[in-house]
Amino acid sequence: MTIPTDGEVRRRLAVAGEQAARVVDLSNLGLPEVPAGIAELGAADWVDLSGNAIATVPSWLFDLDGLVWLDLSGNRLAELPGAASAPAGLRRLDLAGNRLSRLPRWLAELTRLAWLDLAGNGLTAVPPVVAELPGLRHLDLAGNRLADLPVRLADLAALDLLRLRGNAFTTLPPQVYRLPGLTGLDVAANGLSGLADAVTELTELRWLDAADNRITRLPATLRSLSRLRRLDLSGNRLTELPGLPAALSDLDLRGNHLRHVGPGLREAPALVRLDLSGNSLTEVPPALRELTGLTWLGLAENRISEAPEWICGLTELRWLFLAENPLDGPPSYLRSMSRLEELDIRVDPAERAAR
Repeated sequence: MTIPTDGEVRRRLAVAGEQAARVVDLSNLGLPEVPAGIAELGAADWVDLSGNAIATVPSWLFDLDGLVWLDLSGNRLAELPGAASAPAGLRRLDLAGNRLSRLPRWLAELTRLAWLDLAGNGLTAVPPVVAELPGLRHLDLAGNRLADLPVRLADLAALDLLRLRGNAFTTLPPQVYRLPGLTGLDVAANGLSGLADAVTELTELRWLDAADNRITRLPATLRSLSRLRRLDLSGNRLTELPGLPAALSDLDLRGNHLRHVGPGLREAPALVRLDLSGNSLTEVPPALRELTGLTWLGLAENRISEAPEWICGLTELRWLFLAENPLDGPPSYLRSMSRLEELDIRVDPAERAAR
């Protein structure tokens, strides 16, 4: 960690005092405490104290006039001041990578707070005050030890993005499905065995990341998510696909147990990027021939022995990955694919010799 010098702190504070935007950047200086010189500025729009060694925060920090963005991530905070003036204009508060287990009640007065990052704090429960922030649009709870959520979380009607990656959920709490304004949901790297039929209630969802779980099946209601564009289901235990949303453009199914994909892909004609690498496919799925808009196709690390000639009909394809399959080599007809920029058909020499 950088050893702070008074000279560098003074220099940065002087720069902040000269700027119309009033940005105070004291990040990554190894500071053990919040420099009192910030208070002398009287006002600041953005204060960045990330990546230091700060263990306590003085209440006066929240009294700065005009404070909109406060970054305290990557410090050693175990708590925030129990009593402080809630900065009325604060819109973004980054507390990621600390040691917080609770938050003070006065945070509920931050009616304009739109972005709250509590990732990587080791939380076992979400502080109740989080559910009392009516303007919250982005909530990051990734990398904690959560297995449940407050019931009142469903009251966050403005919530647009929710990150629950890297926690201890085995099922998604029902209140997640009662957040109809969500456009992005990250539940990757938990212990989820599936998604509930209630996923259909997330009518505004544009992207869903459920990678690296234990999902064995998907609900048939998934196809009703008419706005879903990106879906990451890599690193799960899927053996089959249900119907898919028609507007889907990016689908990641790497590292599952798929032997075939059935007709589900035909319901997603808008697919542009599809990754089926690391499954148990024995052929290039025939349903792919109808996905004429594909530009990126991953079929590496399967058991495919032949690249069918109809694949040349995918005229928009630019990236094709067939590495680590029992193929003898690239068929000559692939040369007719004029837009193809990259073709990976490599085979492990040891595997080739063993055939």
